[in-house]
Amino acid sequence: MGSRWLGLSIPGGRYGIHGTNNPASIGGYVSNGCIRMHNRDIEEIFPRVEIGTPVEIYSAGQNPPRDGQPKISAGSFVHIVKPGESLWQIAKMYGKDLESVIRANNLANPDLIYPGQAIVIP
Repeated sequence: MGSRWLGLSIPGGRYGIHGTNNPASIGGYVSNGCIRMHNRDIEEIFPRVEIGTPVEIYSAGQNPPRDGQPKISAGSFVHIVKPGESLWQIAKMYGKDLESVIRANNLANPDLIYPGQAIVIP
């Protein structure tokens, strides 16, 4: 267990979002349902979350659209931008033409993408 715990109201168990003293375990199937984060990240969000805050959890590849981000249509999926990637490289990686990726993401300037950004691949 890490430095902070945010409990979730889920029937049938005691689950939460928490820090970990084993960062290598983050993202792996190593717990009984909890969501592990780096201690520095949970410490940053902990004071901002009030009791009763709604939480939506999605599995990998099912990233929900956020305000300002495009909706994901059937047959599409999401690519999370990694440091150093360009939109052209991402489109090429999936065998898509650059223009279709730009349209699917409503990008005004395709040169301005950033690591961690969700890009819809049509």
